[in-house]
Amino acid sequence: MTAVSRFHLLIESARGQSDPQLEQILLALVAEAADRLKNASLADTEYFQKLVDGINGMTGTKGSGTRIACLLHACQFFFITGQAFTAIQPAHAAIELARLSGNEPLLRKGLTFLGIVTADTGNVSQAIECYAEALELARKLHDVDAECLIWINLGVAFIHAAQYQDAISCYERALQIVDAYPELEKHRAPAY
Repeated sequence: MTAVSRFHLLIESARGQSDPQLEQILLALVAEAADRLKNASLADTEYFQKLVDGINGMTGTKGSGTRIACLLHACQFFFITGQAFTAIQPAHAAIELARLSGNEPLLRKGLTFLGIVTADTGNVSQAIECYAEALELARKLHDVDAECLIWINLGVAFIHAAQYQDAISCYERALQIVDAYPELEKHRAPAY
């Protein structure tokens, strides 16, 4: 089945919310989106925009985890191809769907993505708000890996705002986490 066929079926399924193939279609789309991310190029922009439009056309929470994954793949695609402002909408949509479905791990991930994108586009205050909520969720979920990454990204946001002492404090906190959890050693270099 081609991507166009999957988009068509996705839109049709979204209208009726009764197509038993919906989850299969979503799984195929998320796998295809992940594959396209490996070699992302501007040539895939239309694909990812249609993916976002198709997901945004759906209502309710059916297939929410897979839908959120699709939106976050699109957000990542737009960000890494230099279209950071376009990445904001799918990040917001992923957060909204995660809140609606009560999926705290994906909410944390969506907030982290939105923090990265908004910091990069100059909205540092919103990035800090996103990271603050994401930190609360990471702690609640006992996800020290995510917490460490959030501290590092928060440090980057403070650098964008020329708040260097706050950035250093964030990196120091990330290093404290790495020291406490040796399995997180991979985060030491970014924290430095």
